[in-house]
Amino acid sequence: MKDRKLRSHEVMLRMARVRELRASMALSKAHKDEREQKAVVNEVTVTRDAVTAASVACLSRDLPVNMGRYATLAVLEDALAVKWRLASDELISLSKAREASANQSLMAKRYRDHVSTCTDETRRVLEQARSARQLDDGIEVWLGNKVVA
Repeated sequence: MKDRKLRSHEVMLRMARVRELRASMALSKAHKDEREQKAVVNEVTVTRDAVTAASVACLSRDLPVNMGRYATLAVLEDALAVKWRLASDELISLSKAREASANQSLMAKRYRDHVSTCTDETRRVLEQARSARQLDDGIEVWLGNKVVA
C-alpha cells in the first residue's frame, strides 16, 4: 500500500466528519423546531380550554344567557379548534422531519466510523510495512558489518 491510499482515506474521513457535522446541525434545528411547535400547540390548547370553560360557565349561570358573549365564545372556540388542528398537523410533520434527520445523522455517524476504521487499518498496515523494511535494512546492515569484520 502506498501513502496515496492513506491520504485518500484521510480525505474521505474529513469529508465524512463534515457530513456528520452537517447532519448533526440539521438534527439540532429539527429538534428546536419541533420543541417550538409543541409550545405553540400547548398554548393553543390552553387557550381553547379556557374559552370552552368560559362558554360552559356562560350557560351554567342562573342569570340569563348573554347571547352576544356566548356567540363570540362559540366563534372563538371554533377558530381555536381549527388553529389547534393546523398546529397539531404541523407538529406531526416536524416530528417526522426530526426522525428523518435523526436517521441521517445516525447514518453519517456510522459512515464516519467505518471510514475511520478503514483509515486506521490502512495506517496500521503501512506502519507494519515500514517497520518490516526498517528491520530488513537493519539486518542487512548488521550482516554487512559482520562480513566486513
